[in-house]
Amino acid sequence: MPSTTTLSKPATTTERAAHFSQRAPFTSTVGKATMGSTVTAPQTPAQQPDHPLPESGLKTDSSADASMVVLDRISKLYRQGSCGLKDVSLTLPRGGFLFVTGPSGSGKTTLLKLLYGAERPSEGSITVNEQEIHGLKGDRLSRFRRQLGVVFQDYKLIPNRTVSENVAFALWAQGCKQADVARRLAPTLRLVGLQHKADCFPTQLSGGEQQRVSLARAIVGTPPLILADEPTGNLDPANSQQVIRILNKLNKMGATVVVTTHDLHLVKQSKHPVIQLKEGQLSWLRR
Repeated sequence: MPSTTTLSKPATTTERAAHFSQRAPFTSTVGKATMGSTVTAPQTPAQQPDHPLPESGLKTDSSADASMVVLDRISKLYRQGSCGLKDVSLTLPRGGFLFVTGPSGSGKTTLLKLLYGAERPSEGSITVNEQEIHGLKGDRLSRFRRQLGVVFQDYKLIPNRTVSENVAFALWAQGCKQADVARRLAPTLRLVGLQHKADCFPTQLSGGEQQRVSLARAIVGTPPLILADEPTGNLDPANSQQVIRILNKLNKMGATVVVTTHDLHLVKQSKHPVIQLKEGQLSWLRR
């Protein structure tokens, strides 16, 4: 990849394609979850998109009973004998928003790693966007990950690339043409409030701005599922609220969102379902 990149002028609003996959209403009720029980997110009204992004071209299913995530009796045991998850079953409907909280070492990051294929379960099966992923390897795993947007606590930005180049990198890696990159880039930067920082480098940004760049990179391909691992862990309250507002907006546009956090104050301010992980087991804090 060359050291500098020129991005062409973005398309007009009328040239932008459809937004995230259409939301479907929640279809199941919930109860307290214990080891070996099935956790299913509660019902919530469907909402209409308010900030369209370019079409991703990913396979989606808008049927009312479609689930985005299904974990079936998942356990994760590590070689040293520690247990990440214990016999966990979880169903998250398409278009849901779920907070996962718990102390350090409780299994929050393990859960997300299982969902994007960085870890494999010791037992059980995982289905994401109607695709079984627990056995995927190589190119098949890489293609699957293109359906996901993953936001990390430590940003993982490329220091010698501008904001635009960091965000566009996700599309370049997928082989997108320059015109398509430019078409997607402008509305994504506007969504996270960084259009005026497009030519800045990561060292010229605050921590909150760097996290929003990381978020923009995760969503520029309009993935149907967004996984955010402690996205506010290094941020002050004001920046934390801004990140959550962006995630809420993406959820309203149709994306399914899973956020791990230890910030109970932040969780209490939201109205989304909350599940707690403790010693590898799930239980409801709020339905």
